[in-house]
Amino acid sequence: METTLDEQGRVTIPADVLKDMGLAPGSRVIVEGQDSAIVIRSLDAASGLVEECGVLVFGGETVGPVEELLDRVREDRTRDVSGLSGR
Repeated sequence: METTLDEQGRVTIPADVLKDMGLAPGSRVIVEGQDSAIVIRSLDAASGLVEECGVLVFGGETVGPVEELLDRVREDRTRDVSGLSGR
């Protein structure tokens, strides 16, 4: 998803991302720079990731229907690949 920094360097996280991550006003996050990416991690929510045989596997509960989230991610990727994301 694309968003824009405001004059003071702030960014608004889209509502559907906040909902999917279980975040609300007052939620604590950590912001990290990793290579050319900015990563925002929740300090309040458990990640749900557990290590099994040296591989991280999601072992938590989902927030909302997984099918809807997958459909939304697929649609976003299709728009990005087709070049229609900025229109």
